Amino acid sequence: MPWLNKHLFVKQARKIVPSLQLSDIEYASGFGGVRPQVLDKKQRKLLLGEASIDTGEGIVFNMTPSPGATSCLGNARRDVKTVCAYLGRRFDHARFDAELTEGDRS
Repeated sequence: MPWLNKHLFVKQARKIVPSLQLSDIEYASGFGGVRPQVLDKKQRKLLLGEASIDTGEGIVFNMTPSPGATSCLGNARRDVKTVCAYLGRRFDHARFDAELTEGDRS
């Protein structure tokens, strides 16, 4: 339902760019996937780059620029500490590092 998606997107984007019209946007040919972006609604700006939201309830939301693979393992390492602390569990960092090193050799 591409038309509906564009309509809903424009409705939300007008909070930042009030003059935006449906005819102002189009799908890029040959590109796929969607990555969330961080918006500062007060300053009406798009914040580029990586962001992480820690809810304090054992859930972490990560938003990464494309390609996200360059930072996903680092995010996972950082986030596992947060989640384990919330759950009262221990994470074996030495094993994690050893398994990464083994993967580099294969």
